[in-house]
Amino acid sequence: MSVLASIRGRRSIRGFLAKTVDESLITQVLEAAIQAPSACNMQPWEFFVVKGEGRNKLVSSLLEAYHQEKRPPRTQSPVPERYKKRMQTLFEAIKPFAEQTPGFDTWKGSLSFYNAPVVILVAKDKAVDASRILDIGLAVQNMLLAAHDLGLGTCAIGLSLRYEDIIRETLNLPSHLELLLTVALGYPDESLAINQFKSPRVDLSECVQWIEKI
Repeated sequence: MSVLASIRGRRSIRGFLAKTVDESLITQVLEAAIQAPSACNMQPWEFFVVKGEGRNKLVSSLLEAYHQEKRPPRTQSPVPERYKKRMQTLFEAIKPFAEQTPGFDTWKGSLSFYNAPVVILVAKDKAVDASRILDIGLAVQNMLLAAHDLGLGTCAIGLSLRYEDIIRETLNLPSHLELLLTVALGYPDESLAINQFKSPRVDLSECVQWIEKI
């Protein structure tokens, strides 16, 4: 599969099969991730692969915490109106697919990683400048595209980090690391309507400016 085909074909998967992902495939995904470029070759990413009993315990702890307290976003910064409109477009577009998927729930789905058998935690050392998160984002994109190329599905999930303390406590993560993202990884359940959804994109004219003469 070409790089462009992977970019255009990949979509977020919100329902996975109960099928084990071979460790060699997970390794290939991670090897693709760390090929990403980074400033001064710092390679500031840290990954934790959670599966099996560890994954089950994590999901159980997150759902228990959710039932006790539905937490607000980690940041309350105001969102510019044009980005709000894009978010609203997503919510409206995905609604019919969600309604056709029995039991679909964004909160519970996110906190159970949509039943994916593998969860990858993305982190960085707290001492590393926040600007290097861009480098880590490049690595995550490599990860998502490699997974798609290998016939796997992914969903990058930030909502789970509203319970970062629960994740840290359950998995006994090092205190010097900052969690940035969680990624669900597994085989897509193509029978689910929600997995036929692909989020829309704005036209290039809304986000690109060409500068030739000044």
